[in-house]
Amino acid sequence: MPPRCAKGEQTRSTPGVLSMQHGSVVLPACAHRPSARRRALIASLLAVPNPPSFAACAPLRIPLVPGGLLVREERGQARGVLVDLVAALERRLGCPVQAQLLPQQRLIQAFYVDYEADVLIPGSPAEFEGHSPHFVPLYKVCAQFAASAKRSWQAAQVAALPAQRWRCVLPLHVTYGADFDALVQRLDKQERVVWVRDVGTALRMVAAERVDYTLANPAAVYAYGGEALYRTFQFMPLARVHPMETGAAISRRSIPETQQLRVMAALQALVRDGDVDRAFARHFPADVLALEAAANRREPG
Repeated sequence: MPPRCAKGEQTRSTPGVLSMQHGSVVLPACAHRPSARRRALIASLLAVPNPPSFAACAPLRIPLVPGGLLVREERGQARGVLVDLVAALERRLGCPVQAQLLPQQRLIQAFYVDYEADVLIPGSPAEFEGHSPHFVPLYKVCAQFAASAKRSWQAAQVAALPAQRWRCVLPLHVTYGADFDALVQRLDKQERVVWVRDVGTALRMVAAERVDYTLANPAAVYAYGGEALYRTFQFMPLARVHPMETGAAISRRSIPETQQLRVMAALQALVRDGDVDRAFARHFPADVLALEAAANRREPG
C-alpha cells in the first residue's frame, strides 16, 4: 500500500520516487505534483556528498514523519534531529538512505507488515505481527504531567492522578513504555481521556483549556508546540512512570543479516561518539534538555 494522498488527490498504484544524488525520497503516489515548497523540503533531505561506495550498496529505507523539530522546513531546507541522525548514519555506513515521508499512521504498517521500511526512528523492540526487530537504544524519554502554568497544580494531586476528575488529552499511537500504558489504560477506563490524531492538537487543546492536561516529555512539547507555547506549560513528575529507552528498530525481515549488523554497529557508534547528543543540542535550548535529563534521572515514587 503506498503512502496516503492528500484530500482531493488521485492515487496511483505505485509510489512516486524523487531521485537524489545519494538515494531517494519516496512520495505519496498521487496524481498531483507536490508544491514547490514541498519539493524543496524533500530535495534537501539528507543532502550529503555521494561517496564512491554508494554504488555498491542497497538503499536503506527510513520513514520520516514531518513535524515539530524532528523534521521541519527552514528556508527551503530540511532540518531536525532525525534529519541530522539519518544523515550521520548514512555517512557512517557509506550507503545511501531512502528517506520515506509517511504519515504517522502508516509507520507501523510499513515497518512491521509490508516490510517497506528497514529502520524505524524512533522505534522500540516491541514485537508486532510476529516481527520482533533488533533494537539500538539512542536516548531516553519520560512522560510527565504537562498542563497550563496559569493554574495551580499540587504535586500530591498529580501523584494520585487516577483519583482526580481532570480530563486528559492524548495523541493516538504514542507510548512511553509499559508504566505509561498502564496509567493511560486506567484513565481511559474512567473515561477521562480525549484521543486526538497528533501531539500538536493535544497541546493546543491544553493551551485553550478545553482539557486539563496531557502526558508528554518536555522536549516533545517544545518540538511540536514551539517555544512560545512551551513556556506556558508546567511539568510535574508522574508516580510510578519510569523513563523509556527509545531508539532505532532494525527490521529482521526486509534487509539481509549482514546489513542488519552493519546498521546496528553504525547506530551504536552514533551514541558512543556523541552524534545523538549533538543533534539534540543543535535543535533544543539547554534548559529543555536539562529538564529532560532531570526527568530521566529521577526515581519514580
